[in-house]
Amino acid sequence: MNSRNLLNTFLVLFVLSIHSGLLTGQSRLAVQPGSTVTVSGTSNVHDWEMTTTNPSSFAEFKILTDGKPEGLQYLNFRLQKSTLKSDKSGLEKRALEALRADKNPEISFQSTSPAQVKQNGDKMIITTQGRLSIAGVTKIVEVSAECTNGNGNTLVCKGEKKLKMTDFNVTPPTMLLGALRVVDDITITYTMIYK
Repeated sequence: MNSRNLLNTFLVLFVLSIHSGLLTGQSRLAVQPGSTVTVSGTSNVHDWEMTTTNPSSFAEFKILTDGKPEGLQYLNFRLQKSTLKSDKSGLEKRALEALRADKNPEISFQSTSPAQVKQNGDKMIITTQGRLSIAGVTKIVEVSAECTNGNGNTLVCKGEKKLKMTDFNVTPPTMLLGALRVVDDITITYTMIYK
């Protein structure tokens, strides 16, 4: 290919890339106040839960020209374990010990590929895979969320993920000399507000 044809090809590709950028773009949205993450489970005595209102997250969405998100390109999520609070202080202390919060202070998730997105009326169902790290152990997991447009140009994403503590080498806590035993299964429920 001579230099003139190479230049013409480059110009055509450049114009096409600019044109496609006008049709869609990417926008990085950050988590907003009002977002919550709850870890819940049960024991042989009663149900329990620990909640944080201080998660850290950003998401990169593919945005259409009308400003609406079309798809999730990347998701990053972190929470400091010390922000998880329970109305049962003994359980809170034992849970943080079991999670090895002193050595691994964060729970984190990073997506490893763009998400699958399904439109369901005015809702977007987003499913993505990524690396979930808890107590120093990282596993590839799939997470899903149902996202809707919220007040003030926000995007509200809600979902839950069921896990086993032992999958992350976390020993379910016990209390009262073993009289109270926490069950291995937990549910992480999240409401993330992005803008």
